[in-house]
Amino acid sequence: MPLGFSIKGKANKTHSPSPRHLPNKPQETKIAQENSTISFLESEARHRTHFSSIPLVTLESRSQQIPVIPPRPRTPGELLSELIQSELTRPQTLMEQATINLAPRISDADTSILQGEPPSHNAMSLPVHVHTNPETTMPTEPSTLPEFHPLSEEDFIGHIKTILAHHDDDLRITKPPFIFEMNDEAATHNTEILRAHNFNFQAVLESQTSTPIGVGSEFRKPNLLEPLLCRHPLWNCLKEMLTNGATLPLDEISDEDRKIDIKFHRKRGNHKSCVTQCDLVRTLLFDDVFHGFSLPLQINCVTEIPRASLAPLGVQFQKSVDETGQTVPKYRITHDQTYQGPTGLSVNIRTQKDKLPPCVYGRMLLRLTHYIVDIRAKHPGKRILLGKYDLKAAYRRAHLSGPSIAECLTIFENRLYASLRFTFGGTPFPYLWSVHSEILGDLANDLIQCDAWDHNTLKSPLQDLLPKPLRLDSDEPFATAKPMAVTMPQNDKGIVDVYLDDLPPVCVDIGDNAERCAAAVPLALHILGRPVERNEPIPRDELLSIKKTLGEGQMAETRIVLGWFFNTRSLTIALPKEKFTIWTQDLDNHATMRTVDVEKLDTTMGRLNHVGLLLPPSRHFLSRLRSLVAFSKRKNRRWVRLPKSVKDDIIHFKDLLTITINGISMNNIIFREPTHVYRSDASSHGMGGYNLANGDAWRFPLPADILQIVTLNTLEFLGCVITLWIDILHGRTPPESCILSQTDSTSADGWLYKSNFDPSAAKTQLIVARKLASIIIKADCCLYSQWFPGELNVVSDILSRRFDLTDTELVSFVLQTCPLQVPFGIKISSLPTEIDCWLTSLLLTARSLQPSPNKQQTKTSEHGGAGQPTSPMWDSDRIHFSRDCHAPNDTEYSAPLPRPSAVPDSVLPASISSLLELSKPPSLMWRRPFGLTTGRTHDSTQTEKWRSFYNAR
Repeated sequence: MPLGFSIKGKANKTHSPSPRHLPNKPQETKIAQENSTISFLESEARHRTHFSSIPLVTLESRSQQIPVIPPRPRTPGELLSELIQSELTRPQTLMEQATINLAPRISDADTSILQGEPPSHNAMSLPVHVHTNPETTMPTEPSTLPEFHPLSEEDFIGHIKTILAHHDDDLRITKPPFIFEMNDEAATHNTEILRAHNFNFQAVLESQTSTPIGVGSEFRKPNLLEPLLCRHPLWNCLKEMLTNGATLPLDEISDEDRKIDIKFHRKRGNHKSCVTQCDLVRTLLFDDVFHGFSLPLQINCVTEIPRASLAPLGVQFQKSVDETGQTVPKYRITHDQTYQGPTGLSVNIRTQKDKLPPCVYGRMLLRLTHYIVDIRAKHPGKRILLGKYDLKAAYRRAHLSGPSIAECLTIFENRLYASLRFTFGGTPFPYLWSVHSEILGDLANDLIQCDAWDHNTLKSPLQDLLPKPLRLDSDEPFATAKPMAVTMPQNDKGIVDVYLDDLPPVCVDIGDNAERCAAAVPLALHILGRPVERNEPIPRDELLSIKKTLGEGQMAETRIVLGWFFNTRSLTIALPKEKFTIWTQDLDNHATMRTVDVEKLDTTMGRLNHVGLLLPPSRHFLSRLRSLVAFSKRKNRRWVRLPKSVKDDIIHFKDLLTITINGISMNNIIFREPTHVYRSDASSHGMGGYNLANGDAWRFPLPADILQIVTLNTLEFLGCVITLWIDILHGRTPPESCILSQTDSTSADGWLYKSNFDPSAAKTQLIVARKLASIIIKADCCLYSQWFPGELNVVSDILSRRFDLTDTELVSFVLQTCPLQVPFGIKISSLPTEIDCWLTSLLLTARSLQPSPNKQQTKTSEHGGAGQPTSPMWDSDRIHFSRDCHAPNDTEYSAPLPRPSAVPDSVLPASISSLLELSKPPSLMWRRPFGLTTGRTHDSTQTEKWRSFYNAR
């Protein structure tokens, strides 16, 4: 869905951000403001964004003066370049030296990146911060930037054949001196070897370069891979980890603090999930030791290891898939490196995130959805096939450096275990592993795009074991793709995207696309991974999980990806039935129990928040539950009693889960062209709004003391909801409509997307937000919001203030002063009875619920030149509502025309077209570039843009 970007500013429309340069004369100011447009900026901290501005239709001014045009504001890319230039003289960090700097090449469309797991999109409102982090963008002198010479298809395939044909004399098959068994004899033996190296893990690693213990033993040697991968933006970082292991960027702590924490963890022991399931933990830990991932040592040597840190073990229950496609239980050992000792300085707390490589996997589901819808639009009657590949024990394939091994120690059954590979539970590891998986995905993509690649001859040894694409005849019609607000690059060959250890390929079923896409990921793994030898001294598995690939990797029209059920024929994403059953059972248990475990309640909240990925309005129903969980955690409570209101929300979420199991249309998830555009406003006098497409308008007068009842921002939010509700109530918004709500309140702009109101302090806002969610979900629409300055929200402003005019007089006034703001005319109607009664009841209830001391300054002038002053404050303290707003004067007006004369019908389409041109979200949210390993651009993608995929902030 189209995401927009809000500009930082105060919520009160009377304090909207002003132009960079203001003309001298008041009239010139007015004209300049009326003829300006709002530029789109980019949000940096959410999965979804919204339209932050729309090119406003130029207002017709009665003045003949030439407007003063403000200087052109700097683009985000220019601001970014200035910041980068100021950083060029700063000394580099170690991570900076290991990573190619691409920040000077960042384009305007790629100045934002979102870290880690996502959550949602739709109408989103957030302040904009265009910046670079000196540690994460890793600037270098421009002269040191390497020259990138694109690989021809023949050279690309030639490098791959060279890698696969290379015979390495050092196959890492020398047996290491350590004993990988879970007994005291092995622990004593291993401790003596470590003591011989002064308990220095780095020295041990350097002595094991010919064994599987040595760094990088799971992958081919960097000097062999470099000719193929040196053009990739993340290659230097991967090369560093394959050569020296991954070093965690941590804040240093004193030896005394380390001793205090180690003493605490030794006494406390592991988590309850580990203590109560010792047999299970022993089995899981044995697997790690058996494969050489974990090294058993004597427990007392923990005090002799320099810079040592302990973390408690836990057990996490998951579900997996076997080779037959059946769901099977899966358990995983976790290192809780967040759990704090007395000093509060755990590994995760000390992690310097700004020194970690960038993560882009959090937008994988959104990018995948965009490609599927784009392919359906281009090939309406063709199958779209989707697969899934998983890496086996992905984190366990990446080595830690010596100092980082010392930070990843655990204890079980009176023995110390040193993790030689990445752990599950450390903050840095998703960032560091994504360097490996992103390069794998990009290599697979470039294979798919390479016409010189023959997948029948140049293939993985495992390819013949993999299932063939599944093509079933079906009478189910192909769903129709809605127009997108972004332009996808021309690509009918297919793509592979990446989410840590998941690499799903997708393609349109024409020619041999399905077979090529199915072969690309296994071949990419074969190119990067060191082949498994028959005489491995320590058991090794293939990088590709064969069982899971046989069970769920087959290319087909339906596939579960990231826990969601994709149906490419119906263009829907649904909650899998098994998850639906488990989640609804938990909701039933919560609703019937007197008290609930806080941890389980927190898990439930996380699940329901996950639903917001596909059904963003559902998050409006989480405020009470979120507030209760946060309060319980602050009070360190393990159990909590659920109020009736929270139980009602939990029961309501069962209905929402029913919607998700039936499938959410991908058309409501992608960045869409708006089909309905609304504008609204509120003041101390009243509220008003209108439909930009047909001119249908409404207004509602308010009592004099309204700002003592609710805040102005709440009224602005309420006006947005009412404006779109009118059309939905009248049946003018068919399913899968795309609604754009414009407002000059940044607070209302944000609340339209997501709210987190305190149930005790913001009851009125909570009621409005929940009503909005119910309306949008029932209408099966997607909602975007957009902020723009109050000075430009002219028609809505008049509707919310000029109650001294009758409806007929107000229509005439609008058509005379700003006809181009209403290209299809304007007609004022009374509110539907349902809305009128609900609104009146809400304001009557709000009088006792939410008193507010805030007062709004009365506006002293109106748009449109001389005219009667705004109406005086009402003396009544009652809530009034009326079907018609009659004025107390006798001014006569001629009957207004139904629409402005000489205004073409194409004004609105032209405005929307211009809007889409300016509103492009960062491309990393909707497409994955090609050529990241070859250096070749595809379609209209420019080199500066595709190279910024991993470096934009």
